[in-house]
Amino acid sequence: MFHADHDEHVIIDYPRMMGSPVAAINVEVNGVTYSISNTSAKTSLNEWLRSQPGLKGTKVTCQEGGCGSCVVALTKQDLVTGKEKTIAVNSCLFPLFAADGFKITTTEGIGSSRSGYHPIQERIAEHNGSQCGYCTPGMVMNMYSLLSENVQPTKQEIEDSFDGNLCRCTGFRPILDAMKSFAKDEKPIDIEDLQGCQGKGNCCSETRTCHGCCFNMEQLAGPQWYKPSSLTDLYTILNDHSSDSVRLVAGNTGTGVYKNDGDFNVYINISDIPELNVVQVTDSALQLGAALSLNTVIRELSSNSKKSKSFDVLATHIKKIANVPVRNIGCWAGNLMLVHNHREFPSDMFTIMSAVGATLTIGSVDASTKSYSLEEFLSVDMKSKVILSINVPFSAEDEVVKTFKIMPRHQNAHAYVNAGFRVSKDSSYTVQGTPSLVFGGVKLSPMRASETEKYLAGKSLLDSATLKGCLSALDEEIVPESSPLTTSVEYRKSLAIGLFYKFYLALLGDKANERVRSAALPYVRPISSGQQSYDTTASDYPLTEPMTKITAKLQASGEAQYTDDIPKRQGEVYGAFVTTTKGNCKIANIDTSEAM
Repeated sequence: MFHADHDEHVIIDYPRMMGSPVAAINVEVNGVTYSISNTSAKTSLNEWLRSQPGLKGTKVTCQEGGCGSCVVALTKQDLVTGKEKTIAVNSCLFPLFAADGFKITTTEGIGSSRSGYHPIQERIAEHNGSQCGYCTPGMVMNMYSLLSENVQPTKQEIEDSFDGNLCRCTGFRPILDAMKSFAKDEKPIDIEDLQGCQGKGNCCSETRTCHGCCFNMEQLAGPQWYKPSSLTDLYTILNDHSSDSVRLVAGNTGTGVYKNDGDFNVYINISDIPELNVVQVTDSALQLGAALSLNTVIRELSSNSKKSKSFDVLATHIKKIANVPVRNIGCWAGNLMLVHNHREFPSDMFTIMSAVGATLTIGSVDASTKSYSLEEFLSVDMKSKVILSINVPFSAEDEVVKTFKIMPRHQNAHAYVNAGFRVSKDSSYTVQGTPSLVFGGVKLSPMRASETEKYLAGKSLLDSATLKGCLSALDEEIVPESSPLTTSVEYRKSLAIGLFYKFYLALLGDKANERVRSAALPYVRPISSGQQSYDTTASDYPLTEPMTKITAKLQASGEAQYTDDIPKRQGEVYGAFVTTTKGNCKIANIDTSEAM
């Protein structure tokens, strides 16, 4: 099978036998097609970009999907809309094999000192948004990805898109000033200026071959990688490898949280299976396939928000999970599998979907399916099983749904405590049916405040004794478990009870005492802004005139070379930090025998 890129650049996709592992892939990088074989399934896109094509503009730092220095633009088909889309991805987490058939664009591919700088590269330099410059290429490619999909974004959309890009020296004001200059009410970019060359015409159309020569060949006999094209193929592969350690992969973003999970000898890429990319609206629910990314879930919930008041609440909460590049490829089912395998993981998806009564459909290799609640799912043995979809029910007219997340910072962080609440009330403010009160981060596993739910059922919200009774019941039920990975037991208990109090005030609305009514209102962070002001001496002109740093554009285009970018040499000496049992002392001698 083959397909043409705008009738100009033909990429051949060689058919694979069903059930056979992937041995070679084709990846287009900056308009050049690479045929790659003899490499490891564990190799990340970042490792390959920096070592084989030598595109050192794509940096590597945290390898957790948290800093954004490794961000590149990935162009692929959206299986829901059928249209091509360009998204920002963390190349440090994204497997090289998962990029098969996709187009990758790095900062070198959009502009340079030789071919001319891209407007994004120029503006971040002109706004003094680069100091050490290590994070700058990731900033540039994150903005490039946004503009590729939305050429005239709002300032809010621009700011929201930078929740996964960190800078430790410049400060975010000049960076965001540069990016916001592309907003539709500022100086939006022309679509032609955005795309540049990118393989059109004959400017950079060629094919190169990589046979894994840049990697440790001892690793090449490692795990097998499969790319099934149907659910039937997936079941066949799972059945054939029932005795192996298997990892299902969509975006592979979970490795940013749990780096040492398993010793997997089989990886299965599920991202292109049509049955796992379904979006179906029924009379009572929204059904979402397991391979859909978190950002696709946000999009579908928002576009169907008129059918259910709860959908906007859920979409807003999911925006607090990780960051844009992670949500672009990380699937919701993977988020649930993290808490399935690591009960201490404070999964936001689990908490909020459990609160609204969502159910999962899980398939087995014998093609049978079964529906489970989120709580039941935690006890299911997922060996040779696959999450197929989630059914998110429409909220009833009399239902109030609220979700909360308390975390170290407003974005890109795990929750200390998260919560999802759902209550039905009639016109007299009497609770109808059994409420749903779900917490994450309190115990070392998600918890439902079932005794408080029972107490609240049928009670009048206007009776002050109801609130007192709920708080008393919660005080007994909320018994946090201690963990060195989170905050104190006392703090998390206070948070959990405080979040329920905020929810109770939201249920009361204007019936709440005016003195405390504002506690129910959500905090909406305004668009950031800042300015510089300083005195200058006119007689020192032109020394007092601001000027763009000479190397800024080189940093933005990836041409500036850093220590990590220098090619390794045979026999070079490495240095590494070591720990000591005595911190305040003089070093008497150093034994180098083991290193020599």
